[in-house]
Amino acid sequence: LLIDWQLLRQASPVFDISYFFYTISSQEGLDNLNHYLELYYQELRERIKGLGSDPDTLYPLHVFRKEWKENSKYGFAMAFMLVRMMLSADDEIVSMEGLDFGNAEDMQRMYPKLKEEDEFIRRMKALAEHMIKNDFL
Repeated sequence: LLIDWQLLRQASPVFDISYFFYTISSQEGLDNLNHYLELYYQELRERIKGLGSDPDTLYPLHVFRKEWKENSKYGFAMAFMLVRMMLSADDEIVSMEGLDFGNAEDMQRMYPKLKEEDEFIRRMKALAEHMIKNDFL
C-alpha cells in the first residue's frame, strides 16, 4: 500500500514522479527517461527495503513500468498547466476568483498569450512528441 500524501489518496508513485518529471524536464531529460526511471526505482526499492518489505513482492519493476505506461499521462496533463504558470510573468497571472468553469469565455481568459509563449509551445511540443514516440498516450 502506497499513499500519496499530496492528494491524500492511495495511488501509484507514478502520479507524483511523472508530475515532477514532465514539469521540469528538458529535451535531454526526456531523451534519458529510462535512466531517470531506473534511478527513481532503485531509490524507491531501497526505501521499501528500509521499511522492512521486499520490493520484488510489494512493487516489482515490471509493475512500476506498466504503471508508468498507463499513468504518466497524468504528469503530462499537469505539465501543461504548471509549465504555463512557471513561464508566466507577474502581470500575466490570472486570478481564478469569480471564474465560471462552465463558461467558455472565462476559460479562455485563464490562458492568455504569454510573453514566453514560444518557449511554452516548444516545451509542450517536445512533451507531446515524447508521449507519442513512447506510446504513452
